[in-house]
Amino acid sequence: MAGIRTLGGAVAIACMAVPAVAADVGERAAIERALARGKSIYAYDQAAWVTTDVAMATISDAQKREVRGWVVVPAAKGRLTVTYYGMTGATPYKIFTADTDGHSVDNKRV
Repeated sequence: MAGIRTLGGAVAIACMAVPAVAADVGERAAIERALARGKSIYAYDQAAWVTTDVAMATISDAQKREVRGWVVVPAAKGRLTVTYYGMTGATPYKIFTADTDGHSVDNKRV
């Protein structure tokens, strides 16, 4: 039994000493794309979050009831523009739009 434990310990130590095999170029590219997408998703979520607070403090109660969704798009200088929409039948209309870096909100338009 002691021999098996010694052998198991030696194998574990030997495995730790072997350097990890580097991901090939395709895997690294896929990882980078996944990281970039995750950062974008986070930034878009932050943009919607901070502008929602400002929108709700800015628009009327009637306009709040009309909001059906929002769209986040890239803007100048690394900022994002978030537009909140209502619907008339199948036609969307803008209720509130603002620009953000995920923290501050400016260029508000009702």
